[in-house]
Amino acid sequence: MLNDPDAVKSRANFSLVISEISISTLATSIFTVLILWMAISYTSSPLVTGVTAGLMTAPMLASAVIGAYVDRSGRKRTPAVAGTLMKAVSPLLLLPIYLGGYSYQSVISLFASALLFGFSIDLLIPVRAIWGQRFLPERKYVKGWSAAGVATKASRLAGYLASGILVASSVANAVLVVFLLYAVSLVPILLMPRISGMSEPPGLGTIMADGLNYVRRTRVVLSVVAISAFSALFLGMTDSVSTVMINSVFFLGPAFLSFTFFAISSGGMIGSFYMAARKEVNDVREKLAFYFLAEGLVLVVAWALPGFSTLLIVFFVLGIFSGLVSPLTTALLFRYTEKEKMGTVQGIFDTFGTSFNSIAGVLAGAIMSVSFPGTAFLIMAAGLIVLSVAIMQSRSLASASV
Repeated sequence: MLNDPDAVKSRANFSLVISEISISTLATSIFTVLILWMAISYTSSPLVTGVTAGLMTAPMLASAVIGAYVDRSGRKRTPAVAGTLMKAVSPLLLLPIYLGGYSYQSVISLFASALLFGFSIDLLIPVRAIWGQRFLPERKYVKGWSAAGVATKASRLAGYLASGILVASSVANAVLVVFLLYAVSLVPILLMPRISGMSEPPGLGTIMADGLNYVRRTRVVLSVVAISAFSALFLGMTDSVSTVMINSVFFLGPAFLSFTFFAISSGGMIGSFYMAARKEVNDVREKLAFYFLAEGLVLVVAWALPGFSTLLIVFFVLGIFSGLVSPLTTALLFRYTEKEKMGTVQGIFDTFGTSFNSIAGVLAGAIMSVSFPGTAFLIMAAGLIVLSVAIMQSRSLASASV
């Protein structure tokens, strides 16, 4: 009911979740352009740039452990606060590069900043997943998370527009802005209600083993984890490839890099708007297969017609389909996962999914070091097309709905 106090309270709490993610995303958008641009402009190395992008997600390999801990603990805010503080410190580690110029020590600072950022994400994601699942009724998983996607993508767009100006004008100012935004994102976290943990929590090893067995037995969840992993392996190259193309192929400045990120995020907002208007999606398998096929085909265009204008158009279209995929996979995970296992399953999802971005970054750097950077687009396209075919063969997704 509209006047149900519990429903009103849940909406207010979910609004806090959206606020935290939105503010944090605004800062992360600026930080992403900042660290990648510093990597390529100070080192002129596609490999270093790719490794930097990879290290930003490499800590997600520990997500299964973190997710199990969050499920077990009644203090959900503690890892969220710790993760946000790590995020706030990560841009400060870039100052030695700005002040001292390129050196082996500066590369260490670059990698340390990327790693610390990665660990912060590791702590935040399972908590956000638990909050999202608890504060949304099941019938609103797609609609609610799509609405969250619209809000966060709007923040991402604003961040990418601001990042080009900030990075081009002053690295020090960009670092300060990112730091302050992460500090502000602590406010909604501190206002979150307490969610109890397990009444008689077993050991972390037991929780993780139970979570892995649960994923293995729950075929829809297993399919979502596999899809996330393989799509991340190929789409995870995007940041590295676009950074190198802008700097070393098109010879443009950081503002143009922010334009490419803006293009993919604005497309993502359109996709999220569309999904937010959907009440139910029944033909999930066919839709996911089509979306990944479309992403693969549009990346072929980026390979065949290299140019900055083409890159913007391709990234915009890529963003639309990514904005359609994300709410579907998140809703599937929410619907087919027991509430008591959400943090653990989200951690496993990140370990085998998001962490593949670290491999993608290094792989992209290696490819661009030995061939024309645009070749990576063709490899990404081939991988996504193969993934599309594999999804159509999935029996577990045939009857799935959200």
